[in-house]
Amino acid sequence: MLEALAGTGVDARAFAQDIGVENVLVNDMDPACVAILAQTFPHVTSLDINKEGQQLFIPVDLVYLDYNTHTLGRVYNRDRRLCTTDRLAFSTARKFVILNDSSIFGYRIWSKKHYSRMLGAEIPSEEAFYKAMAGYYHGLYPEWNLTAVGYCFTTKNGGFAYLLFSRQPGELTIREYKQ
Repeated sequence: MLEALAGTGVDARAFAQDIGVENVLVNDMDPACVAILAQTFPHVTSLDINKEGQQLFIPVDLVYLDYNTHTLGRVYNRDRRLCTTDRLAFSTARKFVILNDSSIFGYRIWSKKHYSRMLGAEIPSEEAFYKAMAGYYHGLYPEWNLTAVGYCFTTKNGGFAYLLFSRQPGELTIREYKQ
């Protein structure tokens, strides 16, 4: 498992509970974060994903990306850095990619019409939003299927969703988590 933007490793520690720290590769550029990561994980790097992504993204079963700012709008608008990192993740993950995406905040707060235009479909609900998003991502990465979404909306810090992509086809499961 690779967490390319690990921060202090909160999510990586959660994954490690199931797969063991020896099976988790973590990366962050902040020296303070790297020092914290090194206290728990044996495989820590401090590579710049924008400059050294080819070195960082190696074949693993799962790649997890938590940008804090990943949105469908940035993908749609072809944000160079984000799209390059996404392509590396989808090209090197053997089984799964998880994106932590904050599009739900914009969907609920700003304009559903904006996302409808991007996705080419009416999206009157969160379920319709994620179903349309599944088709959009499948168009970008035909070998991948959005199979599960867990999302939460908070008034304090917006909202986020974990988007689970699999190389295996499967029915999309969508779950909202309430505070």
